[in-house]
Amino acid sequence: EKTVAEIMKDIPASKERTEIQQFNLPLQSKKEISFIKDKEQKNTVVNIYFRNVYSGVQLSQNQLKKRLMMQMAEGILNERFAAVSKTSQSPWTVAEVGEYNITNNYVYEYLGFLPKQGKFTQSLRKCLCYQKTSQRVLQHNRSDAS
Repeated sequence: EKTVAEIMKDIPASKERTEIQQFNLPLQSKKEISFIKDKEQKNTVVNIYFRNVYSGVQLSQNQLKKRLMMQMAEGILNERFAAVSKTSQSPWTVAEVGEYNITNNYVYEYLGFLPKQGKFTQSLRKCLCYQKTSQRVLQHNRSDAS
């Protein structure tokens, strides 16, 4: 922090104030599946979004703790996906998980992958299996941490 303060000490603070706009997005309470096709897209790209349990700009300490645990689990899962991607048996070219802010108030977890030719079902099953295992471990750790 001292290094940052030292570097920035001569930069005058902006007098502009920007208000954070809040957007309300009507969200489905039921599961929804959508397919989008584009004739210019040569590859199949799959993204699955899961509504997260926390939302809002201000997170409670418990929500922040859960979010940090989820981000660590995502990092571990992405390392596993990358390791699988490097093998000849990998059903996908690339796979990843992460978070996506739909608006200021809603955060979604996502699972995305680019399946190899003829490997869509195998890719989907394997990615979901890894993701479910990660969720179970995370749920177990959350109950231990409470």
